[in-house]
Amino acid sequence: MVFPTLKIPTKFVDIHLDENETSGDELTAGSSISGSVNILVPTEFKSKEKFSLHFNGIEHNYVPGDDGTEHKKYEFVSMEIPLDIHNMTGNNFEFPFVFQIPPHCPSSIQIERHYGDSYEVIGKVEYKLKLNDIGYYKETKEKIIKVQQKKSENVAPVIPALLEPISEDIFSKNIFACCKYKGKIMVAAKVDNTRVAKGASLKFQIACVNYSEDDVEDVQVRLIQKFSFSHGHYTQTREVSRGRIHLTDTLRVKSKEEIKQWELDRKRMKDWKMQKMRRMGFTENIYKKLLANVQNGQDKYIFPIPDKSTLKGYYDTYEGTDVKVHYLLQIEIVTPHSTTNPKFEVPIHIYSNRPQSSVPELHMDNKVDEERVEESPSIFPKMNYEYSYQSSPRAYDFANLLDQLKVALNAKSKLQDMLNDSQWHPTIKTLTSNQLNLILDEIASDFDKGDVVELLAANVKNFTCKYASNILYKTTDWMRILVVQKMLPHCIDLKENSSDLLKNLSDWERLSTERDFENAIAK
Repeated sequence: MVFPTLKIPTKFVDIHLDENETSGDELTAGSSISGSVNILVPTEFKSKEKFSLHFNGIEHNYVPGDDGTEHKKYEFVSMEIPLDIHNMTGNNFEFPFVFQIPPHCPSSIQIERHYGDSYEVIGKVEYKLKLNDIGYYKETKEKIIKVQQKKSENVAPVIPALLEPISEDIFSKNIFACCKYKGKIMVAAKVDNTRVAKGASLKFQIACVNYSEDDVEDVQVRLIQKFSFSHGHYTQTREVSRGRIHLTDTLRVKSKEEIKQWELDRKRMKDWKMQKMRRMGFTENIYKKLLANVQNGQDKYIFPIPDKSTLKGYYDTYEGTDVKVHYLLQIEIVTPHSTTNPKFEVPIHIYSNRPQSSVPELHMDNKVDEERVEESPSIFPKMNYEYSYQSSPRAYDFANLLDQLKVALNAKSKLQDMLNDSQWHPTIKTLTSNQLNLILDEIASDFDKGDVVELLAANVKNFTCKYASNILYKTTDWMRILVVQKMLPHCIDLKENSSDLLKNLSDWERLSTERDFENAIAK
């Protein structure tokens, strides 16, 4: 039925949400929303045909340019909710609805740039209920919905970071601005878990070998928040919190006898593979000492992570298409003259440790595939909190596997769903090394890549050291040790070809995974 064009005031159209569903400011991803669309229709019109309400998740990027601010947006969730007339009183029509927010939706975000007392929005993630042109008018009625990312029902995997040691030459400056060499300092660090909830504490260790003439003056720790925008290549950083740690004996100057022994050890290093370490001032003994110290937990420090309520704009880690919210832990060793302070930076995944939603989830007839807009399903609600969903792959082949990962809201979860479907097993078992790397390219978050590598390595039939070596080329430096540890138990030719993998490791990585190699080969 086609309605004549007639604009009526938008106050005659209302999107109403049930109060018991929206008792808080935000709704948790995966929870259900119920409500109704209420429309006052002019007397001369009758409404009998169905029309639709839309739920959209949109990422906005506002980039300043020479010609003003350019707005770029990306729609990552698009759901259609058909409406049927449920109640009609005079000219008032009520269209009830119920639907489920996809479980893997990220939290709502609004990133601002401040200028004194004013500000402008430069990026955001928002969700809308939208009612477009329904026939009697050409305006759009919409309602903003605030969404919180769903807390995982399972304990999140621990993601440690064992950071390669830093070596710095220490100099002092006199009143004539001349530099005097004061020796060398070597520092290693380990973060117990780079995935941490707001309001919790982050634990890390520092190990130091100080062959300079002065004690370390201070150790400063900072949590840095970084907003980045791919479109326009703009970044914005700020300090979320900071702290300092007390000095221990490991940070103090070594004795003259220890320094003398260190110099002798350096001179004995003749193996060409060790020349780089020699130039940096390391010996294998020092590497082993640093490794033992960061792993024994004797110098463990606790750094509190601020709670959500204490800071505006303190969002969860977000890895979007154009908008990204990242966090870095900075550990800086402050030397007396601050000429060359050793400093570590390691990414931290921040999430909200919120309680599970009390709102009932919809019963699903089939597994829901929350996908990006290119292949978003239509959702057909019924008043008994059920909806139908129809989806079948074009084919259970690699091309379709990759396509589905590209449009999935959470590629890691999508891959887990595929592994639970036996029809995908033949494709996954026969993946080539290059195909594995193409899959890893679709995993946006480094924090998920270790788990994805382990999933693939465990399910690819002929996972070899060559596969593992190729994956290392795609792995961020701070994740390499963890990824090696996850791959080793699944390398079918480790006894024969471990040297092929070892030659792709740095000296620190080799020493850090030595026990893992031994255990995997012994099995």
